[in-house]
Amino acid sequence: MTNQQIKQLNKKTKDLLNLVNADDIIYIDSNNNIVINGQYASVNEINNLIADAKFFKNSQLFKLFQGTVVKNARMKMFDHSQNFDDMISGKLMLYNLDILRQIVDRLNQLTIKKS
Repeated sequence: MTNQQIKQLNKKTKDLLNLVNADDIIYIDSNNNIVINGQYASVNEINNLIADAKFFKNSQLFKLFQGTVVKNARMKMFDHSQNFDDMISGKLMLYNLDILRQIVDRLNQLTIKKS
């Protein structure tokens, strides 16, 4: 499969399943403006979010949150699974955690602008 075919397949899958990804939450537009939840972010908002993301990624709270979600997802999918819906539920827990990680990583990669 070519890269273009993979992109088309991903877009069709996203449209079909109506999945949210990190690009839907935070992205840089063609004019290099940062858009968060569909609205342009001010320099002050961006700087605050970058600082929050750096702190959160290294915090005990984030580590605890990640460990708890992964543990509960595994229990749901493997230990207490009664049907396919339990597997889907566990996978969605992990998907949400992945989206959170992507957003935090994306914010950590931004450069701080001078206000």
